[in-house]
Amino acid sequence: MLVGVAAPFFRDFLVGNDLETASIEMLAMVRRARTLAEAGRHNQPFGIAVNAGGRSVTLFAGSSFASRDPQFDEAMTFPGTLTVSGLSEFTFLYQSGLPTQTGIITFTAPALGESRAIFVNAQGLSSF
Repeated sequence: MLVGVAAPFFRDFLVGNDLETASIEMLAMVRRARTLAEAGRHNQPFGIAVNAGGRSVTLFAGSSFASRDPQFDEAMTFPGTLTVSGLSEFTFLYQSGLPTQTGIITFTAPALGESRAIFVNAQGLSSF
């Protein structure tokens, strides 16, 4: 009986943890892309691309995901409990670190009806 009552709460806890962890990791990845671009790493801009299906994100070196240098890719996969929407691809300009697009990346946990948003502003700063 206790297991039947506790299972939904435990599931919600795990999904909530997925949401928090993915949001924090994504924010760190966006900040890393900006830092690498500002530092002039590999003499290229760096960007973020949400891959088809929204289950993974790639930090890439280059002016676009299509023309990137794959040897510098850093990928992150998200749990199936989450959906990702919003900005699908943007880069930070070489040395200035300014973004080519501004907007919001949103993680949603449909099972909980909760979401977390990551904002990228015109100065390239990202936050929750």
